[in-house]
Amino acid sequence: MTMDCGKLFVTTAVILLIGFVKLANSTVQPASVNPLTLEKMGLILRAKQLSVNVYYGNNNDGDFNTNCEDDSAVCTLESGDDFGTDAGVDRVYLVDEGGYCTVAFKGSEPPNPDPNSPGWNDWVEQNFDTANTYTVQDGNGNSCGVQGGFFDAYVGRSNRNQGTGYQRNVESWIENCMESRGERQLVFTGHSQGGSAATIAGIIHAQYDPITINFGAPPVIVRNGNTPPCNWPVGEHFWRIINTEMDSGYGGMDYDPAPFLGSLLDTWHVGSSIILQPDTTPTAAKYIDASNPERYQSFAYFDADFTAHDPGFYEDRIKALYTYATQQNGPIDLSGFPNGSGCRYTSECSSNRCDWDSNNPVTSVSRCFAKVRRGGWCNEDSDCRSNNCRWWYKCG
Repeated sequence: MTMDCGKLFVTTAVILLIGFVKLANSTVQPASVNPLTLEKMGLILRAKQLSVNVYYGNNNDGDFNTNCEDDSAVCTLESGDDFGTDAGVDRVYLVDEGGYCTVAFKGSEPPNPDPNSPGWNDWVEQNFDTANTYTVQDGNGNSCGVQGGFFDAYVGRSNRNQGTGYQRNVESWIENCMESRGERQLVFTGHSQGGSAATIAGIIHAQYDPITINFGAPPVIVRNGNTPPCNWPVGEHFWRIINTEMDSGYGGMDYDPAPFLGSLLDTWHVGSSIILQPDTTPTAAKYIDASNPERYQSFAYFDADFTAHDPGFYEDRIKALYTYATQQNGPIDLSGFPNGSGCRYTSECSSNRCDWDSNNPVTSVSRCFAKVRRGGWCNEDSDCRSNNCRWWYKCG
């Protein structure tokens, strides 16, 4: 098996189109995503760009990089029969860039109604394989039980063809990049299924203390009684990004449904969460620390048409937030969404008040509002700064 050199990450036209991020000279170190500094925001956007490009095959510009030894090069391992799966279904980018060794895993193919198609096998087998589990270990001997289909996505193989995959090639590249080229920071990333594979990679390679950035990824850690407990990974080094959108017909803000699949797959998340603000020009986000990774497991408010799951939508939202951070030259507010933004829970608002924007239960949507001062009108305690809405509907 050989490592093929891939296409260049961007051309000038693409730089102008998607706002290519040049990573800062100072490498982001493993830490909590909070505070969300400009440097961390740039790393998240770069990871998002790579997770999009590995899915679509770079930028479809036809330019190939012929020198994979260059530090700015992008190399690929593309799957095929020799890796044990259908060509193009599983793919990974290996990127040696500046102070980072980045591994970006491709998301799943769209479901195809033909059960013999690569897309059907990839989407059903790898995303919903609850029958098989694997116990993975890091270099220090710690173990975790993970969902079988997502482990196959990490390896680069399918249930139908249990080949060796490209795991050995990827792990050899990681070792070389991390140990033979000076001080580097290891980063794993991916969108959807690719983000789940990245999470498994972050667990397996924990001895390198990587930063794992996944976008709209389903959880991977199995939670039945037949596998070892898995509470040792450093959760704050796993940055989970969850997109949202406004749906005026159903009460307001909805979530990307993929991160909510734990109740269906019987799996747990690991890591902290960043909930993206449901606005085209976001100015803030909501951070949830790693001590409560299951905060968003309910299917109560999910985006039924999967629009919020679209990788390009994620990229647009993250790019807009990065642009705002650049203009402010400071960290992003992670205390919650500003007044006027859509919301579902009071904790998502910096004001701690999420309420209907009208008295009409059919047309109103939930938005963040400022708390009401003493004497102002209210209908529940959470409306008031005093948290006391008296029986005559005024804040005490």
